[in-house]
Amino acid sequence: MREIKFRAWDLNEKKILSCEYLSRNGMYVDPYSGTIMCYDKDEEQLHQINGLVIMQYTGLKDRNAKEIYEGDIINFEYSKQPRHGVVVFNGCMFGIDKYPLCNFDKIEIKGNIYENLGLAK
Repeated sequence: MREIKFRAWDLNEKKILSCEYLSRNGMYVDPYSGTIMCYDKDEEQLHQINGLVIMQYTGLKDRNAKEIYEGDIINFEYSKQPRHGVVVFNGCMFGIDKYPLCNFDKIEIKGNIYENLGLAK
């Protein structure tokens, strides 16, 4: 079974927040909606956190053992041809365009669309 993990891009701080950071700061990611919630002790209820873009872990690692998330820019081989692209959740699977991510060989993360948009072209 695939481990369900998330990370987030903070639109205000312009940085990636790890799962550990989110949970350490009392934030909870709803695995069904991808919404980040935070428990407000004063009001004793959950509030949605705005300004964060959620990226889900694919359950796969690249050739350097780095976890691959949505929004990552990767280099890979497909049919023995070198290519690159952005990891997306498409339909019911992670992939690039119409191809499932698990069909690629020699995957290597080069960056992500938030910190390294120029690499995606």
